[in-house]
Amino acid sequence: MSVRLWTTLTRRKEALEPIDPPRLRLFVCGPTVSPETSEDDARVTADVERRTRLRRERRFAEADEIRQRLGEQRIVVEDTGALSRWYREAPA
Repeated sequence: MSVRLWTTLTRRKEALEPIDPPRLRLFVCGPTVSPETSEDDARVTADVERRTRLRRERRFAEADEIRQRLGEQRIVVEDTGALSRWYREAPA
């Protein structure tokens, strides 16, 4: 019996073939567990969206203030073309 998995990289189903037969090893990336609440994530998302809007409006000083404030909370903002994404830095 062949096992086929959906691959997000290629956007199609591909046969799952072990590197070390007959052993099958999988690395599964799950949700990051952190003590922060979803309310905190919603606030950060709102700040990042506001920052993106300010950048589109060419109000860079205000956008930089938001980025700096988020950075003080160990939140990294990455600009990806027209959008921005964010993540929390791992604790030191």
